Amino acid sequence: MTFRHSLRALAIGSLAMALVPVASFATGWTGDRSAVRPKANDGPKIVTRASTTDPSGDTIGTETAPDVTSYDASVSGSNLVLSLEFAGPVSPASSAAPNSIGGFLDLDIDQNGATGDVSWSEFLGGVVNGLGNEFYVDLNNADADSAVLVDDNDDVAVAEVNAAWSATGVRIFVPLNLLDNDDGLVDTGAVVGTLNVVTDVVPNDGVLSSTQGDGALLQNGRFQVDVTWRDFDGNTGTGTTFVQSIDSAVIYFFGPNNWEFLVKVLDGCGANNHWWVFAAATTNVEYTLTVTDLQADVSKSWPNPLGVAAPAITDTQAFATCP
Repeated sequence: MTFRHSLRALAIGSLAMALVPVASFATGWTGDRSAVRPKANDGPKIVTRASTTDPSGDTIGTETAPDVTSYDASVSGSNLVLSLEFAGPVSPASSAAPNSIGGFLDLDIDQNGATGDVSWSEFLGGVVNGLGNEFYVDLNNADADSAVLVDDNDDVAVAEVNAAWSATGVRIFVPLNLLDNDDGLVDTGAVVGTLNVVTDVVPNDGVLSSTQGDGALLQNGRFQVDVTWRDFDGNTGTGTTFVQSIDSAVIYFFGPNNWEFLVKVLDGCGANNHWWVFAAATTNVEYTLTVTDLQADVSKSWPNPLGVAAPAITDTQAFATCP
């Protein structure tokens, strides 16, 4: 499959768009991505409730450039949400500001490196991650509220997808139906930089891998929710997330038809400068609910003794980690 540097414009249905040339991001990089390496038969399996940090100061080259500090993927409703945070202020490519960024977010939707195209993070960033892209998000063509989703197999734009920029990051919302991927399972990685050079790859080991087990990640991957339990027979286990939204998760202990827990992490920063944790459980087994602010590396736990009907948790002082 031919490498994309000659790509100057992408057709999105009947919509014609003027795009930043992909070549402007990776000046001097030419060739065929499919010839970079033998593709692995089966890459690492991850779920979209996944988050990884990236060391500050590990940028490539000498140019002062965007430095990724975290990357996460989560499912919120019908969207796959991809979030990048940086060590300093950033802005979309269309701004043409000194801190504007370009790059690609790789999407291997079948978690199989033998299908799709070689990932941009591998081709441009020098990692060996075994990703086989079916799609990617093109940040080189992002503006204040959108980015471009590209079908990597056919080299055509699928749609403009929503983007939300903060002072130091961006969240991309990719409708799952565009990926033909209702379960939200995806392997992913990212390569970013200025519009002239590559500056950082995340994760450094190639693929965003889930280390959260069955726990939920809420608020676009910032807060990790874990529950451990022990019943009257001495059996122990961890809660499994059945369904989640951006701020709430339903968790079961013993089976998917027997829900135990509703947990919410709410943004109360505008009200009292705290993140709030609300929870309600329909159980009298022993459990410990633990919520971790992955960005601030702070955890808080709420235990319940064996034989006690679980009380409601309404903690509006849970995390003093607002911006």
